[in-house]
Amino acid sequence: MHEYEILEKRWRRHRLKKSVQKMLLIALLATAIFSLYRFLSPTKTMKKPHFHSTQTNIILPNLDFEKHLKAPPTHPKPSPQKPPSTPKAALAKATKKRVQIQTQGSDIETLQRAYQRHPSKYMALLIAQRLYDDKNYKKALEWSIKANEFDKSEEKSWIIFAKSAYKLGDKRRAIEALRAYLRRHQSPSIQRLYLQMQKGAFR
Repeated sequence: MHEYEILEKRWRRHRLKKSVQKMLLIALLATAIFSLYRFLSPTKTMKKPHFHSTQTNIILPNLDFEKHLKAPPTHPKPSPQKPPSTPKAALAKATKKRVQIQTQGSDIETLQRAYQRHPSKYMALLIAQRLYDDKNYKKALEWSIKANEFDKSEEKSWIIFAKSAYKLGDKRRAIEALRAYLRRHQSPSIQRLYLQMQKGAFR
């Protein structure tokens, strides 16, 4: 092979290589331009759904129905019931009512038998008062002590006790009892009786 033919082959090879490089360069450049164009161009706007121009009917509530509504029936609130009383309080209340029904016609023995069946402060006070009215001051004093055992703050038992002691001639004991009560409680009736006994004006 002559040197010319070798050079021609080299030239053809070089030309083909140049052509390929040129085509690759063009293709690469075209790809770059296309990519740049897509990057810089605004995105395709999406087609908005086309709504038919049919008019939709909006149903509004009919406010006249409120006129025909009836208010729910109101039930009256039940009145608060009183808590049931304890058996002891109920028994004392019942005993007090029985004592009020039994008038002064009842004798002492009947009252004492009733007290033995149902002992209570009210029955003991009633017996003490009846004995004091009958001028049985010694027994009245004893029954006032029994009544006081149920309730130390019951002023009536202290009054009957002091009056009975005073009538029995024990003025000092009567005044001391009233003074002891006044140290713990306020009572106009006991205060008045205390002053009367101090002055000797109690009869």
